[in-house]
Amino acid sequence: MYNNIKNRLCVACKNLAESNVIPNGAFISIKDSKGQCYALNNNKIPLSEASESNIIIVGFDGNVIEGDVSGIDPYFVVHKVIYNENEEITTIINPRSRYNSIWASLGRSLVPNSFFYCENLVGETLATGSVTLEPGEELYESIGASVLSRLQHKGIQSLGAIIIKNDSAIVWGKNSDSTVKRAIAMEEICFRALQTTAITNGGDSFVAFEVAQQLLME
Repeated sequence: MYNNIKNRLCVACKNLAESNVIPNGAFISIKDSKGQCYALNNNKIPLSEASESNIIIVGFDGNVIEGDVSGIDPYFVVHKVIYNENEEITTIINPRSRYNSIWASLGRSLVPNSFFYCENLVGETLATGSVTLEPGEELYESIGASVLSRLQHKGIQSLGAIIIKNDSAIVWGKNSDSTVKRAIAMEEICFRALQTTAITNGGDSFVAFEVAQQLLME
Protein backbone atom coordinates (compact mmCIF):
# COMPACT_ATOMS: atom_id res chain seq x y z
CA MET A 1 0.00 0.00 0.00
CA TYR A 2 2.85 2.38 0.82
CA ASN A 3 5.32 1.16 -1.80
CA ASN A 4 5.07 4.29 -3.96
CA ILE A 5 5.80 6.82 -1.23
CA LYS A 6 8.56 4.60 0.18
CA ASN A 7 10.17 4.38 -3.24
CA ARG A 8 10.04 8.16 -3.70
CA LEU A 9 11.66 8.67 -0.32
CA CYS A 10 14.40 6.14 -1.02
CA VAL A 11 15.21 7.82 -4.36
CA ALA A 12 15.37 11.21 -2.61
CA CYS A 13 17.66 9.82 0.13
CA LYS A 14 19.92 8.24 -2.50
CA ASN A 15 20.20 11.49 -4.48
CA LEU A 16 20.94 13.52 -1.35
CA ALA A 17 23.59 11.06 -0.19
CA GLU A 18 25.26 10.93 -3.60
CA SER A 19 25.51 14.73 -3.79
CA ASN A 20 28.58 14.59 -1.50
CA VAL A 21 27.45 17.79 0.25
CA ILE A 22 24.47 16.49 2.26
CA PRO A 23 25.50 14.49 5.34
CA ASN A 24 24.04 11.16 6.42
CA GLY A 25 22.25 12.87 9.28
CA ALA A 26 19.87 14.80 6.98
CA PHE A 27 16.15 14.39 7.56
CA ILE A 28 13.51 14.18 4.85
CA SER A 29 9.76 13.68 4.94
CA ILE A 30 7.26 13.22 2.10
CA LYS A 31 3.50 13.77 2.42
CA ASP A 32 0.91 11.66 0.61
CA SER A 33 -2.47 13.39 0.76
CA LYS A 34 -4.29 10.48 -0.89
CA GLY A 35 -2.85 7.95 1.53
CA GLN A 36 -3.23 10.32 4.46
CA CYS A 37 0.33 9.61 5.58
CA TYR A 38 3.92 10.80 5.74
CA ALA A 39 7.08 8.82 4.91
CA LEU A 40 10.23 9.60 6.92
CA ASN A 41 13.79 8.35 6.87
CA ASN A 42 14.83 6.69 10.12
CA ASN A 43 17.23 9.00 11.98
CA LYS A 44 19.09 5.99 13.42
CA ILE A 45 20.07 4.85 9.95
CA PRO A 46 22.49 6.76 7.67
CA LEU A 47 20.85 8.47 4.73
CA SER A 48 22.93 6.38 2.33
CA GLU A 49 21.46 3.18 3.85
CA ALA A 50 17.80 4.16 3.62
CA SER A 51 15.65 1.39 2.15
CA GLU A 52 11.97 0.55 1.93
CA SER A 53 12.39 -1.83 4.86
CA ASN A 54 13.48 0.92 7.27
CA ILE A 55 11.25 3.80 6.12
CA ILE A 56 8.80 5.05 8.75
CA ILE A 57 5.15 5.65 7.77
CA VAL A 58 3.12 7.98 10.00
CA GLY A 59 -0.59 8.64 9.54
CA PHE A 60 -2.09 12.12 9.49
CA ASP A 61 -3.52 11.26 12.92
CA GLY A 62 0.03 11.00 14.30
CA ASN A 63 0.04 7.23 14.73
CA VAL A 64 2.97 5.19 13.39
CA ILE A 65 1.67 2.76 10.75
CA GLU A 66 4.99 1.10 9.85
CA GLY A 67 8.56 1.35 11.12
CA ASP A 68 10.46 2.14 14.27
CA VAL A 69 8.80 4.93 16.26
CA SER A 70 12.07 5.64 18.08
CA GLY A 71 13.67 6.54 14.72
CA ILE A 72 11.40 9.55 14.11
CA ASP A 73 13.44 12.74 13.92
CA PRO A 74 12.13 15.32 16.45
CA TYR A 75 12.12 17.92 13.65
CA PHE A 76 9.09 16.13 12.24
CA VAL A 77 7.07 18.35 14.61
CA VAL A 78 8.29 21.38 12.61
CA HIS A 79 7.64 19.63 9.29
CA LYS A 80 4.00 19.07 10.23
CA VAL A 81 3.60 22.76 11.05
CA ILE A 82 4.86 23.67 7.57
CA TYR A 83 2.73 21.01 5.85
CA ASN A 84 -0.36 22.27 7.65
CA GLU A 85 0.31 25.80 6.41
CA ASN A 86 0.12 24.91 2.70
CA GLU A 87 -1.39 21.77 1.18
CA GLU A 88 0.75 22.03 -1.98
CA ILE A 89 3.94 21.25 -0.05
CA THR A 90 4.76 17.55 -0.41
CA THR A 91 8.42 17.32 0.63
CA ILE A 92 10.50 18.91 3.40
CA ILE A 93 14.23 18.46 4.04
CA ASN A 94 16.60 19.41 6.85
CA PRO A 95 19.89 19.23 4.88
CA ARG A 96 22.08 19.87 7.97
CA SER A 97 24.97 20.44 5.63
CA ARG A 98 28.16 22.25 6.57
CA TYR A 99 27.86 25.70 5.09
CA ASN A 100 24.15 26.19 5.64
CA SER A 101 24.67 25.29 9.30
CA ILE A 102 27.49 27.83 9.56
CA TRP A 103 25.32 30.48 7.93
CA ALA A 104 22.48 29.64 10.33
CA SER A 105 24.82 30.35 13.25
CA LEU A 106 25.00 33.95 12.01
CA GLY A 107 21.22 34.22 12.16
CA ARG A 108 21.06 36.21 8.93
CA SER A 109 18.63 36.03 6.03
CA LEU A 110 19.86 35.23 2.52
CA VAL A 111 19.18 37.66 -0.31
CA PRO A 112 18.84 36.82 -4.04
CA ASN A 113 22.22 38.10 -5.20
CA SER A 114 23.00 35.77 -8.10
CA PHE A 115 21.41 34.02 -11.07
CA PHE A 116 22.17 30.69 -9.35
CA TYR A 117 20.22 31.77 -6.27
CA CYS A 118 17.22 32.81 -8.38
CA GLU A 119 17.23 29.48 -10.22
CA ASN A 120 16.61 27.68 -6.93
CA LEU A 121 14.88 30.06 -4.50
CA VAL A 122 12.30 32.83 -4.76
CA GLY A 123 12.93 36.07 -2.91
CA GLU A 124 14.70 36.48 0.40
CA THR A 125 15.31 33.38 2.51
CA LEU A 126 14.38 34.59 5.96
CA ALA A 127 16.05 33.63 9.21
CA THR A 128 14.11 32.97 12.39
CA GLY A 129 14.99 34.68 15.64
CA SER A 130 16.56 32.84 18.55
CA VAL A 131 14.30 30.27 20.16
CA THR A 132 14.12 30.80 23.91
CA LEU A 133 12.15 28.40 26.06
CA GLU A 134 10.01 29.13 29.07
CA PRO A 135 9.57 26.38 31.69
CA GLY A 136 7.37 23.64 30.29
CA GLU A 137 7.75 24.67 26.64
CA GLU A 138 8.85 22.10 24.05
CA LEU A 139 11.79 22.98 21.79
CA TYR A 140 10.47 21.77 18.43
CA GLU A 141 6.99 23.18 18.97
CA SER A 142 8.66 26.52 19.72
CA ILE A 143 10.74 26.27 16.53
CA GLY A 144 7.58 25.55 14.55
CA ALA A 145 5.88 28.61 16.06
CA SER A 146 8.96 30.69 15.21
CA VAL A 147 8.84 29.52 11.59
CA LEU A 148 5.17 30.41 11.22
CA SER A 149 5.68 33.78 12.87
CA ARG A 150 8.55 34.65 10.54
CA LEU A 151 6.67 33.63 7.41
CA GLN A 152 3.32 35.06 8.44
CA HIS A 153 3.18 37.76 5.77
CA LYS A 154 5.46 36.21 3.15
CA GLY A 155 3.64 33.26 1.57
CA ILE A 156 5.28 30.06 2.71
CA GLN A 157 5.12 28.07 -0.55
CA SER A 158 6.70 30.69 -2.79
CA LEU A 159 9.83 31.00 -0.68
CA GLY A 160 10.78 27.34 -0.41
CA ALA A 161 13.20 27.65 2.52
CA ILE A 162 13.91 29.23 5.88
CA ILE A 163 17.03 29.51 8.03
CA ILE A 164 16.61 28.27 11.60
CA LYS A 165 18.96 30.47 13.60
CA ASN A 166 21.78 28.51 15.28
CA ASP A 167 20.75 25.30 13.52
CA SER A 168 20.42 24.98 9.74
CA ALA A 169 18.10 25.54 6.82
CA ILE A 170 14.81 23.80 6.12
CA VAL A 171 13.74 23.53 2.48
CA TRP A 172 10.43 22.44 0.98
CA GLY A 173 8.69 22.06 -2.34
CA LYS A 174 5.84 20.62 -4.39
CA ASN A 175 7.69 17.40 -5.27
CA SER A 176 10.62 15.41 -3.98
CA ASP A 177 12.92 15.86 -7.00
CA SER A 178 12.83 19.67 -6.96
CA THR A 179 13.16 19.77 -3.17
CA VAL A 180 16.26 17.56 -3.25
CA LYS A 181 17.73 19.86 -5.91
CA ARG A 182 16.94 22.87 -3.72
CA ALA A 183 18.54 21.29 -0.64
CA ILE A 184 21.76 20.61 -2.55
CA ALA A 185 21.74 24.10 -4.08
CA MET A 186 21.26 25.67 -0.64
CA GLU A 187 24.69 24.41 0.39
CA GLU A 188 26.35 26.21 -2.54
CA ILE A 189 24.26 29.34 -1.92
CA CYS A 190 25.39 29.47 1.72
CA PHE A 191 29.00 28.83 0.73
CA ARG A 192 28.90 31.77 -1.67
CA ALA A 193 27.21 33.93 0.97
CA LEU A 194 29.94 33.14 3.49
CA GLN A 195 32.60 33.97 0.92
CA THR A 196 31.13 37.31 -0.09
CA THR A 197 30.34 38.24 3.51
CA ALA A 198 33.90 37.50 4.59
CA ILE A 199 35.27 39.73 1.83
CA THR A 200 32.80 42.63 1.86
CA ASN A 201 32.51 42.92 5.63
CA GLY A 202 36.25 43.17 5.92
CA GLY A 203 36.76 45.33 2.86
CA ASP A 204 40.34 44.90 1.80
CA SER A 205 41.49 43.63 5.19
CA PHE A 206 44.04 40.84 5.29
CA VAL A 207 41.85 38.84 7.71
CA ALA A 208 38.87 38.80 5.31
CA PHE A 209 41.14 37.71 2.48
CA GLU A 210 42.58 34.89 4.61
CA VAL A 211 39.12 33.65 5.59
CA ALA A 212 37.98 33.61 1.97
CA GLN A 213 41.12 31.71 0.96
CA GLN A 214 40.59 29.09 3.66
CA LEU A 215 36.99 28.53 2.55
CA LEU A 216 38.10 28.04 -1.04
CA MET A 217 40.83 25.59 -0.06
CA GLU A 218 38.44 23.24 1.76
